[in-house]
Amino acid sequence: GNYHHVAYTYSFNGTNQIDTVKFYVDGVQIQEVDLPQDGMNNVPGGAYTIGNLNLPGNPQFFSGDVDDLRVYNQELSDSRIADLAAGGPTGNIVTPTLVASQNLNPFMGGTPDKLTDSSGLSFAVNTGDTLDQAEVATHLFNGGFQESWVTNASTGDYFATGVGGGANPTFVWDLGENVIVEDIILWQYQNNGGNGTNIGNDARTFELRFSDDGNFTGAAEFEGTLASILQMGGLNLAQTFGLDGVLGADGARFVELRITDNYAGQPGITGGGDRVGLGEIRFNVSEKVVPEPATGLLLLMGAAAVSRRKRRVA
Repeated sequence: GNYHHVAYTYSFNGTNQIDTVKFYVDGVQIQEVDLPQDGMNNVPGGAYTIGNLNLPGNPQFFSGDVDDLRVYNQELSDSRIADLAAGGPTGNIVTPTLVASQNLNPFMGGTPDKLTDSSGLSFAVNTGDTLDQAEVATHLFNGGFQESWVTNASTGDYFATGVGGGANPTFVWDLGENVIVEDIILWQYQNNGGNGTNIGNDARTFELRFSDDGNFTGAAEFEGTLASILQMGGLNLAQTFGLDGVLGADGARFVELRITDNYAGQPGITGGGDRVGLGEIRFNVSEKVVPEPATGLLLLMGAAAVSRRKRRVA
């Protein structure tokens, strides 16, 4: 007689077969199953049913009600599933502020501020939006590069030639205050240049480093690989990377984003690769991190003890 939030996620192995499935009830993981080595084939176009185990000659049906069904195109993090089970995200998207950059070599007006101004997005993604809202937005290629950040062309593979003395474009973003960063959301800047060929200019791999004071020595790090979204009718979908466990309790205010490769030389890529670009960037945060009040203030408040550690507040 009660509703429960039930979810499962699955991941693929190197041969594009399902190999690990996780099950959740009311936001808590209850089981993780590793499938046999050959995995479970992902069959495009196959029947996908909810509440019906369609066994030949013996169909079995779920006896109950199903409400608010959602299917995602990526594996959700533990914290994201917990948020959904609790009623959904509370609107913690942050639009970062660029405070430093290097080796950007912009092309045709594609300056770094284009990464945060919603230009090219199907609708604006603003600070205070939910992660669900951000992930629905798509990036549109309009035949030019003014609505994205993209470099000038090199004489070959952009990352092989070391343009500008160093081939890794780097940005430092300010999130405004120390926060726990749960996700980064990225959009590619083009869809094969809009010409239907396999162009290798999209960002493929990137690195993140986090710091609470802008000094990234020994900072928390994360590496990710973007998908080059081909033949999607001019649409580049949002790509979200969960950052669970990357940051400690003190959180971070500054994020360094470094693009480390494009799609030049990758299977199926037949052109381009002489530059690199990106469409938009946002961060999803869960908690602010603030210092305890100063000792004098604590005494005025009648506090009996002073704590010098940091604490997190929702």
